[in-house]
Amino acid sequence: MFRENLREKWFKGKIKKYSDSKSLRCIIRKIREKKVPESAFFREIIRNRVEVIGLRELLDLEKSLWRHYEEVMKVIEIYVSVSVLSPIRNRRESARFYKERVLQIDEKYYELGKSSPEEYLKSMREIKERCKIEIDCVLLEHKITELIKEIAKLMGCPNGQRPELLGFIRRSPLHKAKMQELFEYRDLLRDVSRSCALARKSLSVIGSLGYSPSEIVGLRPLLGLMNKKYKLPNELKAKFQEKGLLKGEELTELGIEIAEMLMVLDEVARSCGYESFEKMPFAKFEIEKKTNP
Repeated sequence: MFRENLREKWFKGKIKKYSDSKSLRCIIRKIREKKVPESAFFREIIRNRVEVIGLRELLDLEKSLWRHYEEVMKVIEIYVSVSVLSPIRNRRESARFYKERVLQIDEKYYELGKSSPEEYLKSMREIKERCKIEIDCVLLEHKITELIKEIAKLMGCPNGQRPELLGFIRRSPLHKAKMQELFEYRDLLRDVSRSCALARKSLSVIGSLGYSPSEIVGLRPLLGLMNKKYKLPNELKAKFQEKGLLKGEELTELGIEIAEMLMVLDEVARSCGYESFEKMPFAKFEIEKKTNP
């Protein structure tokens, strides 16, 4: 066999007396595990009477698969480690599922000799890609959990709401999701994470301006004014003018700033499946109102 055809034949599992040899596959695996020396491979090649040019190159091709095996196992170990960060307990179940799956693929190739290098490599790459996406999801779930805790604290609910009860969190094991569903879920989590970060910032700014989050409901008419869809009663108009939110019939810069922050908070609520921010589970408004300057 010419060298230029060696890699292609090996990759497709088409080398006569070699690709279907369980004994050779077992020896290759033992070499990977450092249980036997490389010379065992060459002895088995001779014993099987494999007619091939480039035995060293052939062994190097087999070794190229080891790198992919090691890489995917490292990713899975990372997955196992970070899975505990998610508020959903079955994330560790998914991490362990992939570890078992890799071992099955490895056994099918080395012990049973029922797959080609091409099939082996494709399976390993698919698992590696899925694990990376699921790790992203787990880390985002954790990030959102921490952001929600901070938001709940700012809202006057130190214990907050169990994040896993929020509508956007996927409760079923991630490994059971289709690939497209995973991509969509990760995109959703990224959007929610950005929204929650903005909400935390908005609540902090509102607090620094002398307003308690407990006053958000009372400030909501600012949104109607900004959108020109609401006419304030005289009593409320006078109150907003006193607070420096309104000058005449127009919002002041401070009024516009707070109205825009309310829009951000509502965007967070909608991304979590709620109509408005104050209807979210942790928005109980338990802080006593601050005295405005």
